[in-house]
Amino acid sequence: MTNIGLTPCGFLKVGQKAGTVRNRKPFSQDALEATYTALTDPDSKFYCKTSHRWATLIAMFSGARLNEVCQLQVQDIAQVEDTWVFNLTEDGDALKRLKSSAARRRVPVHSQLIKLGLLDFRSKLEQRGEERLFPDYPYSPKHGYGDKLSKWFNRTFTTQLGIKSDAHVFHGLRHTFATRLGQADVPTERIQFIVGHERQGVTHQVYMKEGDTLVQTREAVERYPQRHHSGSIL
Repeated sequence: MTNIGLTPCGFLKVGQKAGTVRNRKPFSQDALEATYTALTDPDSKFYCKTSHRWATLIAMFSGARLNEVCQLQVQDIAQVEDTWVFNLTEDGDALKRLKSSAARRRVPVHSQLIKLGLLDFRSKLEQRGEERLFPDYPYSPKHGYGDKLSKWFNRTFTTQLGIKSDAHVFHGLRHTFATRLGQADVPTERIQFIVGHERQGVTHQVYMKEGDTLVQTREAVERYPQRHHSGSIL
């Protein structure tokens, strides 16, 4: 059964099943900052890898799963009232897949992604007539759309950046996002809703099926990242 909660060390457990003994840890602060800088500094050798850069940043600032990010379509970044959101659905492409019914959700686009130019990136793709946000990611029957990005991040990017470890894998970005929200006092049930996990407890399963409001989830998403003593935004 999927669950989210705090470990005795203060780490947030995300998506572990009963009987699972492997405990994931979030990215170290230095590794997280190194990742962010490598993807946002125009002088970085990784900056020109456009799809890899944007897909990784979206995962970092939304907590979305690898394939949820890689199968995004241009129309899946949409404005609802005054809020830009990621519509994480199976709509628009017969090959799109979600892990569960709880994975179908809207996640507000973090303001930092907008500052970095995500909407401009989306607009250019729309003008070119592209349907998918990352058209250069081929579909794999076994791994979905995320195979290319996963191999690059876990084998090449972290190695060349000097941060490769068991914790610093692509899924670790999702774990780090959830952990940071928990440390910022976002309620566990809201984190579960944002990252697309079944929420626990009768109240949430029976009486709050519609989930949290867009205002609530936007405020929660904006709590990531927290400002640390170093002055970094991450």
